[in-house]
Amino acid sequence: MVEVRIGDEGVEVFSYEEFEARVAAGRIPDDAMIRFEPVTGEGFVRAGDLDLVTSLRQDAAHAWQARFTSSGPPILTALLVGVQIRIWLYTMVPGGDDMAYRGLNWLPPAMENGETWRLITSGLLHTDFLHILLNMVWLAYTGWNIERALGRMNLAAIFFFSVMTGAVLSMFMTPNVPSLGASGGVYGLVSASVVFGLVRQELLPERGRRLFGIALLPYLVLMFWGGLMNDTTDNWAHFGGLMCGAFLAFVLDPPPFQRRPHQNLYIQIAGTVLTVATMAVLGLFGPWLYPLIDKDTAILASLPKGSRQRVLPPEDMLLEEFTWTVPAGWKPSSNTSGDQSFRSPPSDHRRSWAVVQVDRATPIDIDALTEEWRENVRRASSEAVLEDLPAEPWQGMPADRVRHVRATLPGRDGGEVVIDYLGTSRGMYGLYRVSEVEADWESWLSPMYRRLDAGLHWTEPLALQAARRNADATQRSVKSRATLAWELARWGEAAEGIALQEALVAEKPEDPDRWLPWIDMAGWYPDVVDSDALYARALHELGTPEIVTTVASALRVEGRADDADALLQLAWAREPGDRKLRRALRKEGMPWMLDDQGLPTELSVLPDGSARDIDEVARVQGVPLTLEEARAWRKTVLAERDALVARFSGETDVEARIAVLLRLRDGNPVVEPGDERVLRKDLAALEGGRTPGWMPPALQAALLEEGVLDALSARIDPVADEPEPEEP
Repeated sequence: MVEVRIGDEGVEVFSYEEFEARVAAGRIPDDAMIRFEPVTGEGFVRAGDLDLVTSLRQDAAHAWQARFTSSGPPILTALLVGVQIRIWLYTMVPGGDDMAYRGLNWLPPAMENGETWRLITSGLLHTDFLHILLNMVWLAYTGWNIERALGRMNLAAIFFFSVMTGAVLSMFMTPNVPSLGASGGVYGLVSASVVFGLVRQELLPERGRRLFGIALLPYLVLMFWGGLMNDTTDNWAHFGGLMCGAFLAFVLDPPPFQRRPHQNLYIQIAGTVLTVATMAVLGLFGPWLYPLIDKDTAILASLPKGSRQRVLPPEDMLLEEFTWTVPAGWKPSSNTSGDQSFRSPPSDHRRSWAVVQVDRATPIDIDALTEEWRENVRRASSEAVLEDLPAEPWQGMPADRVRHVRATLPGRDGGEVVIDYLGTSRGMYGLYRVSEVEADWESWLSPMYRRLDAGLHWTEPLALQAARRNADATQRSVKSRATLAWELARWGEAAEGIALQEALVAEKPEDPDRWLPWIDMAGWYPDVVDSDALYARALHELGTPEIVTTVASALRVEGRADDADALLQLAWAREPGDRKLRRALRKEGMPWMLDDQGLPTELSVLPDGSARDIDEVARVQGVPLTLEEARAWRKTVLAERDALVARFSGETDVEARIAVLLRLRDGNPVVEPGDERVLRKDLAALEGGRTPGWMPPALQAALLEEGVLDALSARIDPVADEPEPEEP
C-alpha cells in the first residue's frame, strides 16, 4: 500500500496500481509526501525527490494533451484552405482557365515538355463549386486535427507528399485523362487521422478519440467506395494519397514523442528530396522514360469503359502480323498526311505517330507507295519541303527497298513541323511509319521516337500464318496447299509460292483452277518465272476464256496493256459471245457487241461499212491463240479504228458521226433508236476534261474542234431525255 499526503489534507492510502495511475495522470504534485515502505522506509519523502514518481509521470503527454485541447488557431490549415479557394476563384474569371490548364496533372505535357510542376500544382486546383466545397470541408476538418496532433510541419508533409504520390500514380495509371484537385492530399490527411488514432490511442484524450482512428474509418471507406462508383473520379490519386498518408502517420511522431532525435525533420527532408528528385528525373529524362503501350491497349484506353469489352477480339484471334507501341495517353486521330495515327492530346502540341500497313491486289512498288505519301503531304500543305534521306535496312528489308523522307512545313505561331517517313514493301504488303513533331522539340523528343521505332516489329500477315497452320495440319489437301502458295506469293516469297503452285499444276494439268493462280503469280513476278513461256503454254494446253482473261490480267500487271487488249480481241474473234470475254472487253472500254450473224463488228464489217470477206473471217477465227497472232490481229484492228476516226472527221452529217462513235465505243453494227444515250455521259466527261478510255487521241482532237460537241449534244440530249421503252 502507498500512503499519500498532499498539503494539509489527511493521508490517503492507495493500492500500488491506483497510485501508479494517479501519477501517470498527473494527479500527484511534486510537493506531495509519499510513504511506500519498500522505497521510503518508515518516513514520508517528497514526491518530486522520488525516482519512482518521476519515472511514472508522463509530463510530455500531459503537455501534448493540454496543447491539443486548448491550442490556438490552425494557421497552416487555414492558409491551405484560403489559398485554394482564392486560386479557384481566380480560375473562374475570364482568362483564369488558362492557369488551370497549365497546372493540371497530365502525362503528355509533364513528360514531353518537362512540366513536372503539374504534380504539385494540380493539387491546388479544382473544377466546380461542389468539388472544392467537399475537398475544403475535409481539409479544414482533418487538417486542423492533424495540425494540433502532429504539428504544422508534419501537416504540410502529409498533405503535399500525399498530393505528390497521388499525382504520380494518377499520371502513370490514367495517362489518357488529365486530373486536378486536392483530393490526393485530403485522402492522405483522412487516412493519417485513422492510422494516428489507431497507433496513438493511449495518447489521445477521450474527446480526441472521436476525431481519429475507428471513428473516421467508415467515412474513409465510404469516400473511397463512392469514388470507385464514379467514372469521372481519379481513384488512383485517391489511392496514392491514402497510402502515403497512412505510411507517414506510422513514421511521423508528435514533436514531444519523437523516437529518435530530429526524426520528423529527417523524414520531412527525405520526402522533400524525393519529391524534387522525382520531378527533376521525370522532367530531364521524360523522353527516355515516357511509358509506351501496345497500340490495341491505347485504342481501348481511349474508349468509354462500357464499350471496351465489345471491341476485344476473341482469344483465338490474338495473332499479330505487326506490333507497335504508342506513347501512353496519346489518342487516335489523323496526322498531316491523312494517315490514321495517335496524337499527343494537348491542343498546343503537334506530335503524332502512325504505323500503316498497306495490302493491295498486286505487288507494291516502294517508290510508288512513297510518292503517294508525298502527294498527300503536298495536298495538306503547298509549302511543304520534302527531302530524301539515306536509308538503312529496316524491318528485315535491305536498304535499297527502304525509303526515308523528311518533310518540313509551316506550323502554328510561325514555327515549323517536321514529318519523318520511313517505308518499305514486300510482295503485296507495304509498311511505313510516320512521326510528326514541332521542329523546336524534335531533338528533345527524339529518344522517345527512337524507342517507338524499336518497338515496331513486322511479321508474316495473319492470312499466311493461318495458311501455314492449315497446310501443316492437312498436308494432302489441295486447297490448303494452294492457299499457302497464294499467301506466300502475296508476302513476297515468290520463288517458294510459285514452286508450290507449279507442283499443284503438275499433279493435275487439265484442271484450269490450278493454272489460274500460277498465271497470276507470273504476272506479279516476271523476273522469277518466264511469264511469256507460261502464258503460251496455258493458252496452248487449255485456252479457255477464263485462262485468256487471267493471262490478260497478268499482262496488265506487268505493264503490257497492249498485249492484254490484243489477246482479248483475238479471243473475242475466235469465241464471240462468251460472257467472260464480253465482261473483260467492256471493263477495258473495247467494242463488245455482235452483229446479226453473231460476229464482232470489227471482224465482220470493214470501216467503210462493207462486209469482210468470209474467208478472211474464217482465217482469223482459225489462227492459234498466241500472243504473236494476237498482236498481228490488233494491228489490223487499230488500223481499221484509225480509218473509222478518219471517217468521223470527214463526215458532216451528225447522224453518221453518231453511228461511227457508237461503233468505236461498243461495236454497234446498226444504230438502233435510243442507242445515242450511251454517248451522253462520255461526251459530257470529255467536255469536262475527263477522257473516256475508248477514245483514241485523234478522235478526242476531232471531238474537241469548235462546234462538234455542241452539234452532237443538240442531237443526243432530246433523245436521251425520252423514257426508255419497256420490255415486253
